[in-house]
This record gives sequence, C-alpha cells and structure tokens, in this order.
Amino acid sequence: MTHKESLPPPRRGGAERAISSRRPTHRLNLYLVPSDPERRVDEAALDAGLRRIISAGIFAADGAPGEGAARLVSGGFVAWRIDRPPSPTVYGNRQGGYAARCPACGGGLARELAAALGRWRAGEGTALVCPACGTSTHIAALSYAPAAAPARYAVELRDVGAPELLTADIPGFNELFGGAPIGIPSRG
Repeated sequence: MTHKESLPPPRRGGAERAISSRRPTHRLNLYLVPSDPERRVDEAALDAGLRRIISAGIFAADGAPGEGAARLVSGGFVAWRIDRPPSPTVYGNRQGGYAARCPACGGGLARELAAALGRWRAGEGTALVCPACGTSTHIAALSYAPAAAPARYAVELRDVGAPELLTADIPGFNELFGGAPIGIPSRG
C-alpha cells in the first residue's frame, strides 16, 4: 500500500483556506526535520512511522491533529503534512527569511549558501568555504538566525500553539527521522 493510498492528503477546511489565502499571515508553523540532512525516507518507513504516530493519537489519518496533539507541541496544531520536495532544501522562516553565518568568524554566507545548495542538489557535496576566514563548513553546521536547517524532507505542523517540541519521544519518530527531529519554526 502506498502512502497516498493509506493516508489521504489533508483537507483544507474553511479556516485553513482563509488563513492560507492571505499574505502575510500570523500563522506559526513548525517544520520537523531529521538531524541528518542527508537522511532519506522510503515509502515503507514513511508509512510505518506515520501509522505509529497516528496510533499514538498525535496525528489523525486525514491530516488533522489527533486527540494527543498537545503532547507534541503546547496548544497543539491545526493540520500536518509531509513535505518531500524534489531536491534538498533549507527549512526556515518564510517571512523575512533567515541569515546564514560562518560558525568560526560570524561572516555572512548568503551567496556561498546559495552556491552550496546548488551543488548539493546536483549531488556534488554540502560544504562551503567562508571567504572571510577560509573555514570549510557543512551547510548543516552554519549559524542560522532565525533557526533553519537543511533537509531532504520535513513534517510540517501548521498553525502550532507554540514553536517548540514538548517531547521528541513519540512513537514513529525513529522510523521517520532516525531519532529526535529538529524543530524549525516558520511564520507564514
């Protein structure tokens, strides 16, 4: 059974449609990404992880929150979805963006990050060199402000009550993320 057959995409109710049709929004989302940016998830692991999270009552199968959603984030969330872009991306703030700085000297690395993302998407590695100090750094080790993280996929929690996880001890997280995920808040 494929993911699409077993778990339908979230439906957009009236409130969700109203929120997503306006820009900018007040909505706070939380992306859950693996700590290993190279991690990939196959259909079997995705399906197994989601089934365990649904069984634990955190998610409902239709993209809605489960009865236990507030165990994951304070105040719960309105909806969840899996984001699997065709190429690696950096998950971060959608309104106003984020800055990437060298962890050694604090120098700005916007151009270098853009080039490194292009190389990563082409399968050519994930390192970049700071032009200010010469330090070679993996894109996951950069200092992002506000928080951001590179990944190949994420679970997006929409309209969360609070921007951080209460616990990472959730059945199914190991199958989905290989351990505790990183939580990346995003406005918009």
